[in-house]
Amino acid sequence: MEHKMIGQGNTANVYEWEDGKVLKLFHQGYPIDSVKREYENAKRLNLMNFPKPMVYDIVTVSEQNGILYDKVNGNCMFDWLMATGDMKGCAEKIAQLQDKINENKAYEFMDYKEFLRNNLQRFVLTGGMEAKSQGEEMLHLLTTLKDGENLCHGDYHPGNIFIEEDKVSVIDFMNCCRGPREYDIARSLYLIQYSPIPQNMPGVEEVLKVREQLADHYLNYRKVSREELKDYLTVITVSRGGE
Repeated sequence: MEHKMIGQGNTANVYEWEDGKVLKLFHQGYPIDSVKREYENAKRLNLMNFPKPMVYDIVTVSEQNGILYDKVNGNCMFDWLMATGDMKGCAEKIAQLQDKINENKAYEFMDYKEFLRNNLQRFVLTGGMEAKSQGEEMLHLLTTLKDGENLCHGDYHPGNIFIEEDKVSVIDFMNCCRGPREYDIARSLYLIQYSPIPQNMPGVEEVLKVREQLADHYLNYRKVSREELKDYLTVITVSRGGE
């Protein structure tokens, strides 16, 4: 690859491209169906009312599949937070942009319950008897959660939000779906505060404290409590085992 790499991730690397674009190039062997799902999601989002990069095409480079997007300038919100220390400002910007996202209707997107159900079923199939029992309990709890027609990003956290001067935008549309705003908020809460981190990493206690504080401010700006999100968060946490 002759183009400059500007980002690395678990599923793809990002390269500078021509005409102010970037190529999100998925790792070799990454399922083409997943690439197509992100591309179709991003195409639907092109006309929706919130700041994000436009999507253009699927590209194949040396047997790897990728998606062409407009380049997003600036820094990711996590780096901005580390540089400024502005916890409340970070939470407010995150909450305001997510509110704009959730205002959109998502009739053509996968229902969030289908997304969670698929992950829970994989969790049951790949686990033992304990996973089977826990998964079946979560599948039942899932049926009690409310339906919704709002756009949910599904992977909304500071690493997927970029800021340039005072303008924020969001990337990574693989897990976009249709559901109530509470689902998207609960998913973000999980990613901000509860997603696993190595317990032997330097300064782990300080990191956990920062994550909790950021989550507190975020929930305050989104005007929702952990208690209101409890059942969503329970299902999300278990379903992550099948992603």
